[in-house]
Amino acid sequence: MGMPLHTSNFILVTFPVFVWLLDLNPPETHKFAGHAVRPGLVGDPKSWLRRAYKGVGMPRPSDLTPGALWGLVAVFCLVPIALAASGADDLGSLANRGGIGLLELPTARMAPVGTVVGGVTITDGVYRHGFLAIQPWPWLATGIRRSRRVGGPDGWPDDADVDLRLRLSDETRWRPALALGLEGLASGRFGSEYLVASKRWFDLDFALGLGWGRLGEAGHFANPLSLLGGRYDRDRDPLASPGGPPRWFSGRDVAVFGGVEYHTALPGFSLKLEYTPDLMRADRQLDPALEPGLAINAGLAYRPWRWLDLGLGIERGRDLMARLALRPQAGDLTLLALPVEAPPPVHQPRPASERGRRRDFAEAGLNVRAVTMAPTTASAWLDLADGDDPAAPARPLGRAVRVLANQAPAGVEQLTVTLGRKGLDGPSVAVMRGDLERASHFRGSAEELWENAVVLPAGTVRAPADGSGGTAPTRWTGIVTPLLQQSPFEAAAGYVYRASLDAGIEAEPWRGLIFAGGVRINLSDNLDRVARVTPPASRPVRSDLWAYTADRLSTLDHLSVSWLASPSSDWHLRVSAGHFEEQYGGLGGEILYRPGAARWALGGDFNQVWKRPPEEPLRLDPTAGVATGHATLYYEMPDQASHAALRVGRFLGGDFGGSVEAAHLFSGGVRLSAYGAWAGGGWVRPNAAQTRFDYGLQLSLPLGRLAFLPEASRAEVASRTLMRDAGQRLTLPQPLYDVSDPISYGRLVGTWPEIVR
Repeated sequence: MGMPLHTSNFILVTFPVFVWLLDLNPPETHKFAGHAVRPGLVGDPKSWLRRAYKGVGMPRPSDLTPGALWGLVAVFCLVPIALAASGADDLGSLANRGGIGLLELPTARMAPVGTVVGGVTITDGVYRHGFLAIQPWPWLATGIRRSRRVGGPDGWPDDADVDLRLRLSDETRWRPALALGLEGLASGRFGSEYLVASKRWFDLDFALGLGWGRLGEAGHFANPLSLLGGRYDRDRDPLASPGGPPRWFSGRDVAVFGGVEYHTALPGFSLKLEYTPDLMRADRQLDPALEPGLAINAGLAYRPWRWLDLGLGIERGRDLMARLALRPQAGDLTLLALPVEAPPPVHQPRPASERGRRRDFAEAGLNVRAVTMAPTTASAWLDLADGDDPAAPARPLGRAVRVLANQAPAGVEQLTVTLGRKGLDGPSVAVMRGDLERASHFRGSAEELWENAVVLPAGTVRAPADGSGGTAPTRWTGIVTPLLQQSPFEAAAGYVYRASLDAGIEAEPWRGLIFAGGVRINLSDNLDRVARVTPPASRPVRSDLWAYTADRLSTLDHLSVSWLASPSSDWHLRVSAGHFEEQYGGLGGEILYRPGAARWALGGDFNQVWKRPPEEPLRLDPTAGVATGHATLYYEMPDQASHAALRVGRFLGGDFGGSVEAAHLFSGGVRLSAYGAWAGGGWVRPNAAQTRFDYGLQLSLPLGRLAFLPEASRAEVASRTLMRDAGQRLTLPQPLYDVSDPISYGRLVGTWPEIVR
């Protein structure tokens, strides 16, 4: 055990040394290893600190040899090591562009599932990065960012990018963690691909990787894929547009990169050292006077709280880097997100005869459309409401079983509840009454209930035709959605956003027949920025979105009717007509095959839609029609809380392509999702400010706990491309996979412990 290091003591010991080491305005430019080093790391506002140390007799960095200067860097790094004992920080710290890593370099580490990162990194005189990243799954990290060159020539273009990282294997005692990454998918200036390994040895976390593109510019080896010829054996233009998968892992050379992170005993505090092969070729083509500097970066990371990440470092021997990021986890947001629920029904002694029926269910906040009693079994058909937690369908199931037990005669031993939602049928779950009674008196558990439970496929247990208790009343659902859409990716227009408030209502007079309408109130936006710098398209898809908000306080967002049904076991169907979204309306249908216990599902949708003129929201333009649709493969992850979707089909611009989506649903209903789409052909002609690559991240937070809002209300924040014409998919009303997800077998099994709540 070593001596603990208090935060304030660390700051007092190291901060003056660090500021003195950087100094402020050396009188001249000098050379490090043959490269010109730009003087001046911190400006005059810190001159008071120089004056405070002037009398100490310390030399200035400009008076030191490179060896002496780097020796002081080593002393700075060794101070906290000498004072701090061995420690651990398994969450990992951030790199400059938002992902888990060292400084400029990635590692194979991942953040905890549900982590949301938003922040900014400023490297003095080089770049300013604004980033947003999420960790939807343990093996996938996604990030979007905007980078702006500071201190360069006028007219230097901004850079908007997407970064992905896939974990190929976990770390074991003898084997390192391995990850494959793609950076700069959108613009190309930071475009690179890499394979990186990370291995922990006590408090040292080592990373070693092989990079292509920007991470391969040092050219240590020939590209091993050059044996395949073609693009793999040609030089790679660092300023060329990304070009999609054909550009990946291309280029004549590759390079090795690596580094180490030391985790100190001070919780959340670590030191970093890395070697980068980035020679800044793209930047030097735009600014020939720019020198790459040293290939060594050093810095520190400190997280005083789990949700705050701070970083400081020296990069390329000359540039001061500072980073500030917020990184909450979705679990930190569920306090507000928990939906309003009626108190769970208290289990009562077995009654001599049946009683109550649907009225007792309604008092418990449950929408039951039918109840039947038999000598040994009791059954109920429960339709989940939009206000129920979609991440925990076992909770209303358990409440319905308890109400059913309170109603059933003494001789009934099996209680069956069939799940449904918006006309779709889910599985039927039969539990033993004795197991429920023991669990209610804390002598049993959810696991014991599962041992004797029987789960039957959807459609096996049909509701009686007469409803056995009367026709279910019309279901009315109010929905209020505060929505912020922001795009840091419009290179010519800068940051673009739209803030609005959607107020809608759904009515279900008969099971499966849904009328939906909503009004969008435009609160604020600057979409006209894009319109001013982007030439108008001959047949706009989304690029005319500004016209739907200009000088309009409110507009009709959607007005449609849909019919949903499950014609047979595992098959679901939807037919819709009306105004599907703010810009398009028409006719459409969808079919979904979702086998009961399978992780996968297949779906397809086809729609004939027309553009809704912005000045006449109730009319459809007969000259602006398009047929659009997609075939989709869904896959549910083993955690039963996340899924992926792979789509192939025709977009709204007549262009064909595909998209990949990933989503994770947390307890309480917090939802994180990411998507990327690539399209080609059609009448869409992207200009220099738009590409055929569309992408985005979204955070959705239920607001059911707020008493003044309807229980189904949600707040949504989306960081995505706005006003693009390529790769644009229609917003579908009542998408079948989303509607059926809360009543799926996987979601039920994954949340089974909630049945006793």
